[in-house]
Amino acid sequence: MELPLHEIDQADEEMLNRILWHSVKGYHVPYPAMAQNNRVNVD
Repeated sequence: MELPLHEIDQADEEMLNRILWHSVKGYHVPYPAMAQNNRVNVD
């Protein structure tokens, strides 16, 4: 599989982030889950 890196913002962001994560942390460290914002807005 090849990512389109020759154009700005064409590569799949999720896949690129996972590639970078595993290249730095290794495959033994799980990719973090998406953070959730559970705060309630009070106006």
